[in-house]
Amino acid sequence: MEFVVLRYSYEDYYPSKSSNMEMCVLGGFLTNDVRTSALFYKEWSLDDQGLGVSGNHTFLEKEDGYVYLTDIYSDEKIPTTCKISVQQFAKLLGDWDTILKCVPRPLKIKIILENSEFAIKVIYKGDSAIDQWRMKVEMYLLGQFHAVRAWIRLWWLETKRYYRRITATKRYVRLEREWKSYAHDDGSDAGMDLLGAFLERNVELSVTPYKEWLLDSSLMRIDDTVPLYKKDGCIVLKESFPEKKDVVEFAMTAEQCMQLLDDWDTKVCIPRPKIVTIWYDNDQFMIETSE
Repeated sequence: MEFVVLRYSYEDYYPSKSSNMEMCVLGGFLTNDVRTSALFYKEWSLDDQGLGVSGNHTFLEKEDGYVYLTDIYSDEKIPTTCKISVQQFAKLLGDWDTILKCVPRPLKIKIILENSEFAIKVIYKGDSAIDQWRMKVEMYLLGQFHAVRAWIRLWWLETKRYYRRITATKRYVRLEREWKSYAHDDGSDAGMDLLGAFLERNVELSVTPYKEWLLDSSLMRIDDTVPLYKKDGCIVLKESFPEKKDVVEFAMTAEQCMQLLDDWDTKVCIPRPKIVTIWYDNDQFMIETSE
């Protein structure tokens, strides 16, 4: 039997304990994303389209009659995924919506998974005044812990970024994977930031259209999030919507661009590392990756 326990405190529910990470992900989804409005996710699960959807805490996908839930902010190297059939998912959301419309709200909700079937048990009163007092203390300490953890993480990231900037002797841009795509994390200058934007927004995980464009002498321009031009034997990236009068540009030779795309294809598109750093030194690109 698998389970997750959700406790009611300060007008909201919070995961209290669970039997495994999969049930913990489910509890986080219900308390952070669904909360008191299950209709959107229920309709999405029953829709024939297979598009994924992201909440504040969880990313959801559908495939072969199942819904897959993954914690967006998981600290695991390979995030745990909770797998639920579409029928069970829709039924669970319906039951959750019914329970949350009750007045007063249950003090504790226990979601049980047994023999591939979900069941929800509710408790409206604590066992004793001591239990209620203990629950309030636990929720307060849990809130303080998450606040301190978030502050330490933010401080550590800012410290690393500052250290990279003052110690870097070469031009670089750094990208970090956020679920299925990459996002800009840090760069040495505006030109490298523009290069990072080209890779994360235009190329993403498909270099083929840009390699074909490089080899086609009849096409001089690609209009995309970051436009590309062929000019005097060079490939020029140009800022689409500049915030200042001076438009940022980044120029490289066609050979350099082809080499960069080849490296991006073999080092990023297939293995999907967590961190990607593109270095530019002595007219050469080098991509470093790390988990």
